[in-house]
Amino acid sequence: MGDSSKQLIKFGTKSVFVRESTGEERKPVNLVLEKKIAQNDMPYIHDALMFKIFLLLPAKPLLKLSSVCKAWHKIIKSSDFIETHLRGSKTMLIFLNSSTQRRHNCFTFEGKLGELEPFTLFPGPTLPYHNYMCLVDIQDGRGKICDLNIICDGNILASCNGLVLLKRKLKNGQQCLFVINPMTRKIISIPLGTICSRSGGDSYGFMFCPSLGKYKVVHLFRDTMSYIGCEILTLGAGSWKEVDGPSSSLLRRFKDYAVPAIGALHWLPATPGSEYIVSMGIEDEKFHKKTLPNASGVNDGLVEMGEFLCFVNVGVYQIDLWTLKDLHMEDWVKQHTIILAFSKCLIPVSSLQNGKELVFKKRGGNSIYVYDCQLEIVQKVVMETGSLVVWGVRLCGRWKAKKMWGKIAYENVLL
Repeated sequence: MGDSSKQLIKFGTKSVFVRESTGEERKPVNLVLEKKIAQNDMPYIHDALMFKIFLLLPAKPLLKLSSVCKAWHKIIKSSDFIETHLRGSKTMLIFLNSSTQRRHNCFTFEGKLGELEPFTLFPGPTLPYHNYMCLVDIQDGRGKICDLNIICDGNILASCNGLVLLKRKLKNGQQCLFVINPMTRKIISIPLGTICSRSGGDSYGFMFCPSLGKYKVVHLFRDTMSYIGCEILTLGAGSWKEVDGPSSSLLRRFKDYAVPAIGALHWLPATPGSEYIVSMGIEDEKFHKKTLPNASGVNDGLVEMGEFLCFVNVGVYQIDLWTLKDLHMEDWVKQHTIILAFSKCLIPVSSLQNGKELVFKKRGGNSIYVYDCQLEIVQKVVMETGSLVVWGVRLCGRWKAKKMWGKIAYENVLL
């Protein structure tokens, strides 16, 4: 090779020595690298820039990157990053689609929990139904059903930040609650808590608690004496905690789900003509009563729009959208008025695009409508693929994702 300097090459675990043309002593490679690192010659990227780079990535790569070093782990696991990442996510509706066709290579709870799947040599005249977890992606007035390839023979109770709370019956006949991340397919089993034998006699809420950095499951139920009880379970804890529930006179009847917004869970009494909502702060776990701008009707509902709570007051030919930004310090403000050319009996379902769109379903039908808050127009969603059966399933669950497949918004419990 002559007298010229030689390139440094590493074979296996052996360090190749380099003899400089100046006649200096040979130095092992690892000592040269350690000296450069000690002198801070290695490139450094500021944490603020890494924060912005990580925001462009979906959840799966973030999981791997959080294990690279302590600095990246601290950024990705921080509450500021999680909240910012969620705000930039796309929201889609989640529902369960029933089918008699059993698909292969699907994720099943039986396989995850080590249960034996039912098998018989003599199947009956009718095939059993299975529920498959699906998404509805709505964009520019067109809808597309996206199958998550997950068999979920249960009921969706609530969703929050990409996690889904559902109730499922085990093989031994007992019921159990589960929290599942549809993207990572990881699940957490939760004890059922107080069993309510009355139909429509209980309600679940699911929300993230910033001070604890954990999620809380809230269960309202009506006992045999018609009193409303309340129990709360923090994910990671082993048992439910009993707290003082709302007055029975406030919620004679309540809908089967609670709406999370502005740091609280909110229930709209199912009784038409109600003049208030009942809310529970996720931090202090105290119940409050908030007066509505108008008495509620049969088709009225609560939805989260952006970061605020919205009361959708549905009339025959007019729909008013009232926004609440703070549970204690602010009052309702009318943000939009939707004029309908004819009566459609629309029921509010959820919001999309960080509160820029509001989704309705038609009472007694399978049609979905979207109201664009910027263009101020209502249009019927045309389904490109698949059929959407609104009755019998809840469309109120929301599932946040960066894109349609494989890029769920980041969360910090099951990942």
